[in-house]
Amino acid sequence: MRLVLLAGAGMILAVVSGGMGYFTGYSKVRREPGDRLACRASLDITTRLLHFSGTMKLYLADGHGVLLINGHYQRQHLQEGLLNRKVLFTYTRHGEMLYMTSQRVDIAVPDNAGNSELALFLPGFFFTPKVKYNTGLYQQGDGYIFSGATLPFAYCLNGIS
Repeated sequence: MRLVLLAGAGMILAVVSGGMGYFTGYSKVRREPGDRLACRASLDITTRLLHFSGTMKLYLADGHGVLLINGHYQRQHLQEGLLNRKVLFTYTRHGEMLYMTSQRVDIAVPDNAGNSELALFLPGFFFTPKVKYNTGLYQQGDGYIFSGATLPFAYCLNGIS
């Protein structure tokens, strides 16, 4: 009986050790979201002062990123504005948090949005250099959920089209 128990314990230890070795090996080769990422999101932001509808494309690789955001917004008094910006940024990642700092913001044609208007619905990161923006990055299905305070939620689908 004692020999059977020792053999059984040895077998359990071998299975657990083998399983732990597999799990450890798997976690080392698994790519973390945010290490290299290209995705696209549709944005629909409504505040009490305006409504914005547009798209965001995000590229991340090795601590550097590019964010393209374009669309149109309408203020309550029906004045329309166009937004077309490219944000170059650096980032670090800790777990599911992405810490970004805008380095340069390029304005493309057509864009007639003033920074004071953009501040009504976007964080300064999207239109001012050297501004920090932190967001949660959670893998979900074929993309990622971005969750932050000012831009509360966006689903970014893998790939760019």
